[in-house]
Amino acid sequence: ADNACGAAGVGAITRGEAVSSWGTSGTVLAPTAEPRVDPKLRAHTFCHVAPGVWYVIGVVLSAGGAFAWFRDQCARELPEDERDERLVAEAAIIPAGADGVTFLPYLQGERTPHRDASLRAAFTGLSLAHSRAHMTRAVLEGVCFALRDSLEILKELGLTPAHLLLTGGGAKSAFIRQLQADIFGLPVTTVNREEGGAYGAALLAAVGTGAFPDLMTAAQRTLTRQALSPPNPEMHRAYDPIYRRFHRSLLR
Repeated sequence: ADNACGAAGVGAITRGEAVSSWGTSGTVLAPTAEPRVDPKLRAHTFCHVAPGVWYVIGVVLSAGGAFAWFRDQCARELPEDERDERLVAEAAIIPAGADGVTFLPYLQGERTPHRDASLRAAFTGLSLAHSRAHMTRAVLEGVCFALRDSLEILKELGLTPAHLLLTGGGAKSAFIRQLQADIFGLPVTTVNREEGGAYGAALLAAVGTGAFPDLMTAAQRTLTRQALSPPNPEMHRAYDPIYRRFHRSLLR
């Protein structure tokens, strides 16, 4: 499975680890030594690629896909090779909570936690005082809030991580990395490889050919983790009521 290989590709093989992946879709995944099933079926449980290991995963259908949709609709005048960076730079100067703008990233319905294919995206709180930068900030925050929904379910199941490994396109931006740390309230880190699932598959092949005795050894010998980036405690406290606002927006 791509998500299992992606977790292996950043070294998330044992309990206590967790991965936040920000690709077209987004996931939060935590390995576990025994199968744990969400009784409300909001998250999914699968066998991991390492023997005797399982993982629980929550899925956001539109993560980077939501940002790409917004970029392609609202930043067409920017040079194509600069759009992502310039939009994120605009968002970075807007305060947390985007001055009241909230984005629900349900462009394709949603899996975790709603399991509702008919759910749809929306901006709420917009006024004449807001700009594209506010909307960009709201999109980035909305995706992080949706990912936090998955993290909260993992915590309910006793899979509270000490930190998060970040992977995917969102992990390449220092601003989005810190945004995840602040909204999740956890330190975050990345590894020295960006190939994700492909690298995990390569590690499995290396184990299969005898280059390494097991997957853990392969990961330990080939992956280097960057220093942990801690959340800003003040920002995390500020985001808690904004996260609640995100949920209230869904009920309107």
